[in-house]
Amino acid sequence: YSVVSPASVLIADASSRANTAYSEVGSGRIVAMADELLSDPSVGTADNRLFGNQVFDWLACGWWLSADPVEGTVAAGATVDVSVTLDAGGLPGGDYFADLVIASNDPDESVVVVPAHMQVTAAADIAVSDTLLSYGSVFIGLTVSDTLVVSNEGTEPLAVSNIGSDEGDYWVDVSTFTVTPGENQAVLVSFSPSGLDPRHVDDHKRRSRRGNTVCRSLG
Repeated sequence: YSVVSPASVLIADASSRANTAYSEVGSGRIVAMADELLSDPSVGTADNRLFGNQVFDWLACGWWLSADPVEGTVAAGATVDVSVTLDAGGLPGGDYFADLVIASNDPDESVVVVPAHMQVTAAADIAVSDTLLSYGSVFIGLTVSDTLVVSNEGTEPLAVSNIGSDEGDYWVDVSTFTVTPGENQAVLVSFSPSGLDPRHVDDHKRRSRRGNTVCRSLG
């Protein structure tokens, strides 16, 4: 339950006893957690899962709070601007708290702590494997197929409400589905020409052409 400087308390339990501490050593990062946090009943809770994600992001240097420059000299009576960046990229939804710690040679305030808080709103982020589906020349009556992979690069489930074409010579094997964060869904796009003239589909929304087919999603 004791934490010794330069380490700091990251989490305290309901009795105000430290159960998680952190420290930076050179360019490395250390997090020490009590078994209380990792016990089976606790690991399944949403708060603990969110915290676990944050810990591993931080250990992997994916921390969301950064400053530039990180060192320098301020002349007497002068000021220096420090740019502080809060990056929500790839983070699950929730509240994030951190301290910006400023260490200096000030004799009575050698360390100044500036709290930071960021509220992340999770969202789905659709991505497709191809922006053009091209089948070349196909004989009338034959069918050719290609696979389009729909991925979710966001942090919330991606609900695809419809995949369809206003050209009857194209169809897909699945038109509605949900993709969890970090996963993907393969969609088989088939083409069977009914006439000799070129077949194509244009749409002013999200397009996936190589044929073409239209993919609309609800994020």
